Amino acid sequence: MHFPNHTIFRKILFTFLGLLLPLVTLNLLMNESGSNMVREEIVQSLDGKVGLYMDLIESDFDRVITLLSQYVNDGDLLKLSTASGVMSEAEKTESILALKHKIDLVQTTSRFVKKATVFIPALNRSITSRDNYVAPFDPEQFDAFAMKNFGTYSLIHYWDGSLFLSVPYPDPAAGKGREQAFLLAIEVSEEAIRDMLRQFSANGERAVFASNSHPWRVLSEDGMDDVADALAEGAADEAHSLELDGERIWVV
Repeated sequence: MHFPNHTIFRKILFTFLGLLLPLVTLNLLMNESGSNMVREEIVQSLDGKVGLYMDLIESDFDRVITLLSQYVNDGDLLKLSTASGVMSEAEKTESILALKHKIDLVQTTSRFVKKATVFIPALNRSITSRDNYVAPFDPEQFDAFAMKNFGTYSLIHYWDGSLFLSVPYPDPAAGKGREQAFLLAIEVSEEAIRDMLRQFSANGERAVFASNSHPWRVLSEDGMDDVADALAEGAADEAHSLELDGERIWVV
């Protein structure tokens, strides 16, 4: 199965990371120097900081996607998705418990994974990494993640206020109209990302993750939705700044 490379994945999942400097601090820096060179140095320094945190998140999700891709050929998952009708209850229970253990590993692979789930239509059940590991099958969510009603497939999905990554089998791009036998999905942990943003902005900055392809964002603190909206709409200018309600905000 083919998965997007680093660059495409980064652009789709986290279209924008904004770092908002305290306005007073920025003004002091600019007034003391009056030099464009200082402005450029500030931007380069913050760009480097943004890059480090982006690489951290990206490497975590790379591990998760690699693990999900390996499970496409998992024996227990293939049996449950294609032969559950001829399996005994004892065999199904054994395979479900084994698969549950593997799904738990997906969640523990990254702190940014809130929950991992396998949707299995033939079993009419979903197996999750939570304590109640066998859940009712949700055909609406399954169809949305498999993009059945849209004709194209995306790795990223926004569902019921949360962000998900999903891997269907067979690959829609190569399946030639075949029905998906199962679908693996993870729910992104907003709490873990918010904790990271707060570490990132420990010196008084405010940080925002926002996407211009999904109505999803994570804020380092409350009361920044108007800023996130403006960033998602691409309102920041070439000078790395944004004017909102009469206030000039520095953006990286």
